[in-house]
Amino acid sequence: MTSPSNTNSVDSNDSCSGTVIDSILGFKGTCDHKSHSVITEKVMASILERGLSIWNRVFPCTSLRMSVLRELKDCETVLDLGCGTSSVVELASWVRHSVGVDTHEESINECERRGVHSEYFRGSVFDFDTDASSFEAVIAIDVIEHMDRDGGRALLDKMEYWSSKKVILTTPNGWLPQDEKEDNPLQRHLSAWNMDDFTIRGYTVRGLNGLKWLRKSEAEIRWRPRIFWKLISDLSQVIVRSRPGIAFHILAVKEISWTHSYQ
Repeated sequence: MTSPSNTNSVDSNDSCSGTVIDSILGFKGTCDHKSHSVITEKVMASILERGLSIWNRVFPCTSLRMSVLRELKDCETVLDLGCGTSSVVELASWVRHSVGVDTHEESINECERRGVHSEYFRGSVFDFDTDASSFEAVIAIDVIEHMDRDGGRALLDKMEYWSSKKVILTTPNGWLPQDEKEDNPLQRHLSAWNMDDFTIRGYTVRGLNGLKWLRKSEAEIRWRPRIFWKLISDLSQVIVRSRPGIAFHILAVKEISWTHSYQ
C-alpha cells in the first residue's frame, strides 16, 4: 500500500506545473507531454536558428552569401546568372541595377515576386546576350556544376566578356553527387570543379563552408548533433579559407580589365 507521502511525491514528479519552461510556454497544471515536447522542440529550433544567424553576422567569413556580398561591395551593376528564387543581391543595397537570368520558370517567378532584380531574363544563360563590359559584376552562385565541362568553360568565357570589374562564382569543391528534383530537374550536377580550374584562368580562389568532409549534398551537415558539427565546420573556416583544396565550397573571383579576347 502506498503511503500518502509517497503519493504526493509521485504526483509532484509527474506534474508539469510550476517549472520555468512551463511558465514560458504557458502550461498550467498537469501538462500534455506530447504538446509540451512539440512546442519545446519548436522553441529550441527557433533559438538555434537565431543563434546561427548571429554567428554568421559576427563571423561573416563562414557564410557563403556574406563572402560573395563582400566581393560585390564596389559594384553597382550586377548580372546574376542562374539567380534561382533569391539572391545575395537582395542584401546589396548599393546595387543600382541588376538582371536575373534563370531557365526554371517557377524559380525566376518567385525571384521577381520578391523584387530581387531590376530586370529578368527567362531562359538559358547561353540564350542571354549583352555587350562587352555591360555589368561591373557578373555572378554565378552554384551554377557551373549543373553544366558539363565544355558548357562550364563557355560560361566562364561569357562571364568574363560581360564584366567590366569582377567575375564571381561559387561551386562545390570537386564532385558532389546531386540528382534532379521533382520541381526542378535542372538541379542535377553534371561536372566537378576544383581550384586549379580557376587559378589557371587568373582567378583568386578561397575556401568556403569549412572542411570538405563535414558536409554532404546541398551543404547539409553530415553528422548529429548538427549544431555542434556546424560550429566545428565554421571554426574550420579559418583553415580552409587559405587552403581551398580541403574546403567544401570554393569561391573564385577574377578582376577584369577592359581588354577582352572573347570570340
